[in-house]
Amino acid sequence: MIGKKAPKLVVRADVNITSSKNLTLGHDVSINHGTFLLCEGGLQIGDFVSIAHNTSIITTEHSYSDPDIPIKYQPIQRLPVVIGSNIWIGSRVTILAGVRIANGTIVAAGSVVTKSIEIENTIVGGIPARHIKMRL
Repeated sequence: MIGKKAPKLVVRADVNITSSKNLTLGHDVSINHGTFLLCEGGLQIGDFVSIAHNTSIITTEHSYSDPDIPIKYQPIQRLPVVIGSNIWIGSRVTILAGVRIANGTIVAAGSVVTKSIEIENTIVGGIPARHIKMRL
């Protein structure tokens, strides 16, 4: 939703959003204190999503394939993140570039999501985040 107010959007203090033109928000989204959204690669957040405090969602990463160039100076890859609907992302979660999170997912606090969560209504957690159990 670009150029329009997202219905029932709640954004708490100290939220940092970069490249907001690449951010799409659904209905009834809450983004809590200290969250960092790096949207350069594209970030889509569905309906009824709660993002707890101090979460980071990153849509870029450094490439590192040329050993003759310092990693810091190698090209940046922009990879979109897609967060489905009816999702709870716990506090201090990190979601890396290119990840898709299926509808109904709960991501446990402190997790690092490095790969897509493809099964709906699942609970994931850990570093890296892995399936813990089904919600239903």
